[in-house]
Amino acid sequence: VSKNYLGEDFGKRVYCRLTYGVNNSREKMQVYCIYEEALVFHIVSEMLGVNVQKIDKMSTNAIKQFSPHLVHYIGIYLQDWKENKLEKVNMLTNLQFKNIVEDGKPKYGFLFNTGKGYFAFYIK
Repeated sequence: VSKNYLGEDFGKRVYCRLTYGVNNSREKMQVYCIYEEALVFHIVSEMLGVNVQKIDKMSTNAIKQFSPHLVHYIGIYLQDWKENKLEKVNMLTNLQFKNIVEDGKPKYGFLFNTGKGYFAFYIK
């Protein structure tokens, strides 16, 4: 849908931040996976084989497990992506992500319509 996603609203969202170490240095790369709530319900329902209709600890833990795999596969298609060591995965609030977006332009910002809900991928 967009190659220049800059944090625009697309409904109720769930934010997952993945922090990677870069080339054995102190530098960190922050990758953000932003899922529309309907997409979270679909992903978690498929992963667990049960109908999920709310965001709770189980669904956020499932997204925390799913996101590193998704980032790995998206990274294959980015020309300067190098597989770095995943150091931390955590969930963010809408306000926390808004503050990150206001802090400057991302290296990458994509918005996808998956057919089951929107997904945004944001690297800073």
